[in-house]
Amino acid sequence: MRIRRSQSPQSHQRSGVSATEFIVVLPLLVTLLAGTSDYARFSSTSMAISTAARSAAGYGCLNHFDDYTLNRFMESCRSRVEAELESLPGYQADQIQLTVEYVGAPPEDRIDVSVTYPFTTIINWGIMNRTTQVTRRCCLPMIR
Repeated sequence: MRIRRSQSPQSHQRSGVSATEFIVVLPLLVTLLAGTSDYARFSSTSMAISTAARSAAGYGCLNHFDDYTLNRFMESCRSRVEAELESLPGYQADQIQLTVEYVGAPPEDRIDVSVTYPFTTIINWGIMNRTTQVTRRCCLPMIR
């Protein structure tokens, strides 16, 4: 014995309701996905900039410099920052702002490194700037 289901008018109406619900929810899902993607990219960029500042400060606290070696020291710090940031998507070395300062006097002297790099969102959200400068700072004691 076979039971047949007849196609009632309600089953066609229900598929139309499902399509309407999907069309209403789709923009919300796309916005949520884009926001999550922007947040993940921002977190990744922020961690890379923090690592770059720590890398330059680590080099600076181990390598002493004077007036004669200052330029080579700054170039070495910058190359360490660039090496850490080059994996970022859309990386441009000319947008890095690097500040290295020697603070204090022995035995409490330290090296203070600040790295700034721009972050651009995927979507112009309207409630915030599309491009934001991300700055991270690291201060380490000089090692004798």
